[in-house]
Amino acid sequence: MSAARGGFVGRTSKLLLAVLVAVLGVVPLTVLTAATPAGATTTVTTVTGTNQLNAEACPSSSTTCYAVGSYASGGTGVVVPITSGSPGTVADITGTTDLNAITCPSTTDCYAVGTNNVTAGPTAVFVTIVPGSTSPPTVATLSGLEFAQGIACTSASFCAVVGSTGTGVGNIVPVTISTTGTVAFAAPLSPGVSDLDAIECSSTSQCVAVGQSTSGSAGVAVSYDPNLDSAGSPSALTGSSILTGISCTTSTCVVSGQNSSSEGVVGPVGTTGTFSSSATATAVANTSILNGIDCSGTSCVAVGYNSSSDGVFVPVSATATVGTSEATTSTAPLDGVTCSSITTTTATCSGVGTNNTNGVVIAWTQNPPLAISTSSLATASYDTPYSQSLTATGGTTPYKWSWAAASGSTLPSGLNISSSSTSPYDGTISGTPNAVGTYSVVVTVTDFTSPTPQTASTTLSLTVNATVPGAPTNLAANGGAGYIDLTWTAPTDAGGGGPLTYDVLRSTSATSGFAPVASDITTTSYNDTTAAVGTGYYYEVVAVN
Repeated sequence: MSAARGGFVGRTSKLLLAVLVAVLGVVPLTVLTAATPAGATTTVTTVTGTNQLNAEACPSSSTTCYAVGSYASGGTGVVVPITSGSPGTVADITGTTDLNAITCPSTTDCYAVGTNNVTAGPTAVFVTIVPGSTSPPTVATLSGLEFAQGIACTSASFCAVVGSTGTGVGNIVPVTISTTGTVAFAAPLSPGVSDLDAIECSSTSQCVAVGQSTSGSAGVAVSYDPNLDSAGSPSALTGSSILTGISCTTSTCVVSGQNSSSEGVVGPVGTTGTFSSSATATAVANTSILNGIDCSGTSCVAVGYNSSSDGVFVPVSATATVGTSEATTSTAPLDGVTCSSITTTTATCSGVGTNNTNGVVIAWTQNPPLAISTSSLATASYDTPYSQSLTATGGTTPYKWSWAAASGSTLPSGLNISSSSTSPYDGTISGTPNAVGTYSVVVTVTDFTSPTPQTASTTLSLTVNATVPGAPTNLAANGGAGYIDLTWTAPTDAGGGGPLTYDVLRSTSATSGFAPVASDITTTSYNDTTAAVGTGYYYEVVAVN
């Protein structure tokens, strides 16, 4: 019998590791409704020496813009240079009581319009501002209007001013500016409306003004040829009661205003100043009126205020698809906006208005929507330290990370999620897993957008694999006629897998030639009945998880 020879040797077990294979299941990112507008940030700057700012314009290729408004204590209109959001010295403009609009058709020319109510009756005024000059702006009385509300220019030498007379007639006045700065006014055109509040020239061939119908029941648009020789017929926008703002690209214009229910509205109008027969104003939730709008490409931003008289910014597409309004609770009405960049997901804008005491300038940045970048998790190993970073983009930092077990799953025991307190504010899943399996987890990131934080979530799969089990010990053999009984002690470390099974291998050599004689043994013993009498054998027992 083989056992009688005493040549049996028990050797340290070999490793057989059962790898748990799992495909990471990634659920598409869900961005909640709080993400629009996405993570906008605001910086409010109070401008002392003003009580209201109505509009702002920026000369091209200049870091300094100019805001206009009024100063009740001084009884004058004001011009304020704004550089990188910081106001400069306020200039009181003698001969004006309020300035309502401004445009900068060149790097060396800006023009503002408003009203002078100091004299025996209101008269419209035209103010010439030379950017960067220390000379005070010059003021000219503008005939044909008492209240000048808007201005647009096809060049530095030709502009159109819109407003109204004291008798409730909306007019447009052509203005010519000579190379020496002399301002000349042509006869006003009366298109048959009660008021004109804003005007935009989409090119040197077309200008469009907006205001209110003579009945006061509808917002209207009116087109003008480049020389302002004639006006088109007023075109009413269904669902609006007054239009107060307009901004155009080369292919379309978008208007803003109010409806009869005291809601802010927007709507598209062609560059010919005509609303299509099916055009209807889009009401903007949580707004009372939208006063101004600025567009670039296919995206716009409108400003106004809500029912609480808080200033609001509203992302708008060129087709008047509206995003969620965002209130700036530190301001009252916003009247004007100019944007240095606008895309479908981002915007960098400056809004002007009042806090009911002083004029304010608001730097408003719409960040990209909050989104989780991590799409898969690395595989973890049982009883082995693990660390996996989680990244996000968009929104407003810092980020806060959390997780929960997906339906039908549990969280992996021994692992936790944490948030970094330093940029880029990644999340981290870390710890030492102490249970093998595949887990489905919902990872959530929350940003710092105020007043309503954004939240984004995604579902990820995390697999914890078993590791190498310990070796069986105390291998012993007892032989008889035609058999050998083997016994051993189970390893204390199962590597996270279980229950363990065992494979038995046999050879007639102590160093090579081991071949399996049994597998998937669930106990710690085996009876080898295939041993040949008179042959010496060597055995290995392998633990498998």
